[in-house]
Amino acid sequence: MEIPEKISNIMQRILESEDDWKALYMASWGAVFHWLEPEYKNTALWDKPLKLGLPASKKGYQEYTPSQLCGILKSKDIYFTLNHLQTLFSLLEELTAELCPIMCNGLNINTFQFKHCEDFLLGKDPYQNFKTGILVSEIKELRLAKETRNCFIHSKSKVDKKWLEAFKESRGIDSEAKIGDKLPVYVPQVEEWHELCKQIVSKIKIAVLQS
Repeated sequence: MEIPEKISNIMQRILESEDDWKALYMASWGAVFHWLEPEYKNTALWDKPLKLGLPASKKGYQEYTPSQLCGILKSKDIYFTLNHLQTLFSLLEELTAELCPIMCNGLNINTFQFKHCEDFLLGKDPYQNFKTGILVSEIKELRLAKETRNCFIHSKSKVDKKWLEAFKESRGIDSEAKIGDKLPVYVPQVEEWHELCKQIVSKIKIAVLQS
């Protein structure tokens, strides 16, 4: 079966989303190390309010002290990283919603209940017509990534009970984190989850082409 253009586009957006994430990351730190600190740190302007250029705004500038702007940009790492995770899951949910009716005889999927997405990816009833070869271990790790995304959106990036349960289910051990702790998630971990999503997309693509 040929992959429909809309589904192919979603797959491509998943593959390319890492570039968008890391471009923001690089731009943030580039502004710190190649502009703000070299030009303003250790000068009288470091803690002085300045009208720093922002051509896209109506005013054409935003007022910060250079030290204040540096602090804001340096604090955005976790936001950029977890926002990328949010984007990944939005695209995966969109992919399953578009693909399910095609591969499962018009059956629609409720992506608001992630268990349905998991069952679809594993080819469980009522989605047994679609066999992807995705492993249970991959789905367990995907669930941990999803619960991390949920904590970022709903719990101010704090660990909750579902996250702890997903961690133990995926890793086979209890996390050292406790409910209410800051999410112990960093760039390399989200990179691994991005690679997992790419593997899942690759298996989906093969399954569609072979159907």
